[in-house]
Amino acid sequence: VTITQGLTDVSGKGADQFEQLELGATKVSTTVTDEPGTPGNPGGENEGDLVKVTIVADQVSVNEATEPTFTISLNKALDKPFTVTLSTGATLTFAAGETTKSYAAPAQGEDVFKDEGKITVSITKAEVFGEQLENLQIGKAATVAVTDTQSPVTAELTVDNTTVTEGGKITYTVTLVSADPTLPVTNHKGLTFTLTDGTTVTIKAGESVGSTTVTAPDNVYVNDPVIITQGLTDVAGKGADQFEQLELGATKVSTQVTDEPSGEGDLVKVSITADQVSVDEATEPTFTISLNKALEKPFTVTLSTGATLTFAAGETTKSYAAPAQGEDVFKDEGKITVSISKAEVVGEQLENLEIGKAATVAVTDTQSPVTAELTVDNTTVTEGGKITYT
Repeated sequence: VTITQGLTDVSGKGADQFEQLELGATKVSTTVTDEPGTPGNPGGENEGDLVKVTIVADQVSVNEATEPTFTISLNKALDKPFTVTLSTGATLTFAAGETTKSYAAPAQGEDVFKDEGKITVSITKAEVFGEQLENLQIGKAATVAVTDTQSPVTAELTVDNTTVTEGGKITYTVTLVSADPTLPVTNHKGLTFTLTDGTTVTIKAGESVGSTTVTAPDNVYVNDPVIITQGLTDVAGKGADQFEQLELGATKVSTQVTDEPSGEGDLVKVSITADQVSVDEATEPTFTISLNKALEKPFTVTLSTGATLTFAAGETTKSYAAPAQGEDVFKDEGKITVSISKAEVVGEQLENLEIGKAATVAVTDTQSPVTAELTVDNTTVTEGGKITYT
């Protein structure tokens, strides 16, 4: 820049004292150059006028739902607008003479998961449009720590049936419910919940609901209804530690298990079969008594012969030898029939007891020879004497 000066006027008390005071016509000039150095940030050994713009956080930390604020400062007021671009993409313009600006960065965002971190904002660009600054310096980035809020998520247990018959299906469902319905609950790696009786329900990674189906208890006896009550007792899995506050719902669910309707109960069938088609009259026929399923309690069978057999728990077959008809010398072929006259579990009433038909074995005669033998009492008698034949 060249500064040129000339005399244009004179005044003062002495201005009128001269007979002829004239202003010289010669002008003088001075060239003004920038200070030594290279324009830029920081400009090396730069002696130019420093323009420094810095950013600082207004707080050490904020929770994830809060926007952190930053202050951007100029070390001196400028006579032209000064524009700053931040790493977030935001642009701030300092008006001429302004030295501070405030900026609120986007909040990390409220959620239900553990994700403490930090928000860092830096100045990526600073300029006066149409001008090149002699010695521009941009300060370091500013960082604010981000802490979690405590956003509760409750695991809620439900059941599809409050009443089922024995052997029916019961489905338990666990649902993740956020106290704030606008917050997603699916950004987890999988959860497994344990119920009161040890049954487990899994919610797969990325999902909010999981179910499992179990079979209701079933037995062969006439019972009073049984109540099954379940609650949530534990949670495990890779996702269990991801939530800020994962709570097990306190509500318990109950299902009443009743006997099947009359005639549809669990069948207990006991039957008897002969082990042979026929035996001779001197041989004991044998029979096999069978249960269609193993029971967990002793089962007693009474036969038509008066014999009593007891099946131990878990036993399904028993053998029985009936009395032989008996050896004799007469023709008396026939049959031996054995039936089940009574079957029971002592102290219990069976839902659906079925007793099979009687079993029969043919009885054949043995060949027992009989010889007619003749004897006489006297080998010699006088005339008119007696002779006895036997």
